[in-house]
Amino acid sequence: MALAGVSDFIQSGENLGLAIVGLVVLPIGVAHYYYAAKNVREGKAWGRTMSGVIAAAMLFGVPIGTAIAIYIFMKTGESWQSGTA
Repeated sequence: MALAGVSDFIQSGENLGLAIVGLVVLPIGVAHYYYAAKNVREGKAWGRTMSGVIAAAMLFGVPIGTAIAIYIFMKTGESWQSGTA
């Protein structure tokens, strides 16, 4: 949706709000997800918690976001080994 807002804004000059979401908020979300994934790979427990929070937010992105969120919940619910970092 955010990318659609950016595209529409570039083409017609409308939907500035969605363009702002696409250009500002979306990269912030991507950075948070990258940081969580990096810490999950290192076995840090708070990376697991952060992944769960991101997955909870993704539940509202029906249908693809919901499917990805369910997958993340399944993976973070498995047995977990903490890293030695």
